[in-house]
Amino acid sequence: MERNDPGNISFTFDALPTPAMRPGSTWLSYWILGVLCCEGLGQFLWVDGPPVAIPAFIASIPRPLVVGGALGLWQSALLFRWIKGGGDWWLPTALGLILGNFLASRLHPGWTVAAWLPGAALTGFVTGFGQWLILRRTLRRKAGWILFCTCSKIAAMLVASWGILLAGSQLVAVQPELKLVLTRGIALVGLGLTDGWLLGTVLGRLLGPGNRRGPQLRLSV
Repeated sequence: MERNDPGNISFTFDALPTPAMRPGSTWLSYWILGVLCCEGLGQFLWVDGPPVAIPAFIASIPRPLVVGGALGLWQSALLFRWIKGGGDWWLPTALGLILGNFLASRLHPGWTVAAWLPGAALTGFVTGFGQWLILRRTLRRKAGWILFCTCSKIAAMLVASWGILLAGSQLVAVQPELKLVLTRGIALVGLGLTDGWLLGTVLGRLLGPGNRRGPQLRLSV
């Protein structure tokens, strides 16, 4: 009868390759630039509405799909070397935007703060939860990411809504065409700087080497 040798025990360390430093200002600049470019792309998609009359909830899908996909791929490229599974970052980013826009369009087809704040909250929660599932593979302290991502999306929408209301008020006496450009520009800067700067700064801090999971010890007999 063959017996296992009790001394035949081996230990295996699984270590992730970790960058020696946390992302710097250049990384954050690229992060914010990606948000601004992708959100700017969304501002020019169907500016005057879709070419045919279709339900609002269907019309709300292409824009967040393109913006979320482009933004997710950009951020995936920035995170690929920093976290395990960073290439999957695009999926929750696109899914969160699609579901948030879908909810907002179901509540009200036009631009109202009452409709878009719940949509922003849903976008932040879905996006934050999916990104948390990716972050937990590499980082230790990441539990607050879902709440922070939700609050960041809401803050970005409030800033954008305030800018849109200001541009549409009587305080800004410009031609309608210029007012449209001004409105979309304020919304873009509000969304990009609030959402991009807040999330990029906090994520850059989380990606520091002190917050990374160490080598995992496996016992094999």
